[in-house]
Amino acid sequence: MCKRLTKDEIRQLHSKIKTTKEINALYENLSKEELAKASPSFNLNREDLKDEVWKKYIDNAKLEVNDFGRVRYSDTKEILEQFDVAKLKGYLYLKDYVEIQEKCDFKFKDEYVYQMVARTFLPKPTDDETIWDIHHKDNDGYNNKAENLIYVLREDHKEIHWS
Repeated sequence: MCKRLTKDEIRQLHSKIKTTKEINALYENLSKEELAKASPSFNLNREDLKDEVWKKYIDNAKLEVNDFGRVRYSDTKEILEQFDVAKLKGYLYLKDYVEIQEKCDFKFKDEYVYQMVARTFLPKPTDDETIWDIHHKDNDGYNNKAENLIYVLREDHKEIHWS
């Protein structure tokens, strides 16, 4: 979905803003099992989750990304661990991404898991002269489900977060 947001849409998204501290507080006291239920991105079980859809990662077929925000190797189906650097960013990275790059013989274009999900599942904006950002609709950087992500114009994204 790629369109200019209305002022009401920006206000509505801005009202959901959480700080990194607030986001981390939601997850900090959960066990691994509880964490996996709260955010599918943290679910490292090899079993498939109900209704999840896997697709080849757009930049490297040796990786697969799913619409729940999980990433795995295409050949072994090993789910790759995700983490937030010292719980400071509020967004998830792939743990050991340097090792993953070497194993898959490529350099990541996308720094965060949500970028990998959006590039794999959301239609890319076609206007090359416009700068688009990916926004978490619920403002929870750990919720990397494709349905929670949207492309917004950079100027709208700034207004959502800093107005």
